[in-house]
Amino acid sequence: MDFFPKKNVSATWLQSSSPIKALFVIFTVALLSACKASNPIDPILAIGDDGATHLKWSSPHQDVSHFNIYFSTLEGTASEGQKIGPIPESAQKRNGIYTHAGLINGATYYYVVTGVNLEGEESAPSIEVSATPVEAPEEAINGRFLSIGLNDDVIHDYGTGLEWQRCSVGQTWNQIQQNCEGDRATYDWQTANGMTAPGDFRLPTLYELQTLIYCSSAEVYGMGRRLCDDNSSQPAIVEEAFPNSTPDSTTGWTWTSTVALLPGRSYSVGFYSGIYDHVEYHITQSGVRLVREAQ
Repeated sequence: MDFFPKKNVSATWLQSSSPIKALFVIFTVALLSACKASNPIDPILAIGDDGATHLKWSSPHQDVSHFNIYFSTLEGTASEGQKIGPIPESAQKRNGIYTHAGLINGATYYYVVTGVNLEGEESAPSIEVSATPVEAPEEAINGRFLSIGLNDDVIHDYGTGLEWQRCSVGQTWNQIQQNCEGDRATYDWQTANGMTAPGDFRLPTLYELQTLIYCSSAEVYGMGRRLCDDNSSQPAIVEEAFPNSTPDSTTGWTWTSTVALLPGRSYSVGFYSGIYDHVEYHITQSGVRLVREAQ
């Protein structure tokens, strides 16, 4: 499928340019082609709910007509599974959202998404993701988060099954005030990536940290990435679950363990506006929030 039309570089420009410029163009074209070919659809998010899963995704391409979802209850087989579609783009172009209802709580469902262009050609599938529908307790925050632990300093996410420290590293949880106190610390990526805490806490992947982004109004597609619209509150996280733990300014990047394609860089998430795929140099100082699998 030709989702990625090749751009011709002027031969005259190349011939009149230095060898370094020519090599730069070749490298850039190859790099962009590799990125696009491996990411016809940005990794989708799948969040479990009571008898349902909520899916959302983005496409980096502008010529999308609609999307298709394929799902299965067997890991590794979603791309050959049952088809849901066509799913139209959301009001914000290149974004897709879908709620898959009527599911069995406790069963795990695996998903991939494809894009179909204006000529009817279907892209390769996205990476496979999974979610498990579950009924959260009535007292769960936002229908999804429940504080656990001796001091309520850990949040269990029923949507993903992950457990998060409520405070960013460097802060202290005040159980009486139900608040994170102090300023969060910042670290370069190498330090952050090796960081752990008692209870099997570790640095989250990009996918895991993305699941905490919460837009109180709506998501949009701008600057080549998803983010919250201007009417959404900042920071873009459920603050009742994670109070006073995420800056609402441009200093609010949070590291992930996911390495970017460009050398010496990794991904971070910007909770001040919901930017989900920022690429930073490893020497950059950013915050850390630790996660673990459910205990």
